[in-house]
Amino acid sequence: MARKTKYDPKTFPQLAGKFASQGLSDKQIAKNLGISTFSYYAYLKKYPKFAQALKKGKAPVDLEVENAVYKASCGYFVDETTSEIRVDPQGVEKTYNKIKKQKWVPPNMTAAIFWLSNRDRDRWQARVTQDVNLTADVSVTFDKEDKDL
Repeated sequence: MARKTKYDPKTFPQLAGKFASQGLSDKQIAKNLGISTFSYYAYLKKYPKFAQALKKGKAPVDLEVENAVYKASCGYFVDETTSEIRVDPQGVEKTYNKIKKQKWVPPNMTAAIFWLSNRDRDRWQARVTQDVNLTADVSVTFDKEDKDL
């Protein structure tokens, strides 16, 4: 039987904030605190300091990911260093010609779609359904001699 952990106002907010700042998911944070996800969400509603600590812990990590998605969706330059390695007659490896250059990483369209659909949902949300109006005039005639009816 699993051990039940009660809410501790002295340690839970601090620990939750720390776990959130490490990029852990809500489920992982709950597990590290020794509580169920049900209790985790109940504590969020019941204890404002707990919710504030989580929000404060998640903010820098969320911002870092947001910036990475933005950067990936627009494309960016990255510094790249290449070098040539040669083996001399004694069998010793030596590095020659270290070259630093900037390499262009093209935009990632998946990241761009994700960014736009979340940033400006009204303009960029994918539409799954479309309104389609069809009209047709249909007439059916039967022949009296048709015996299969």
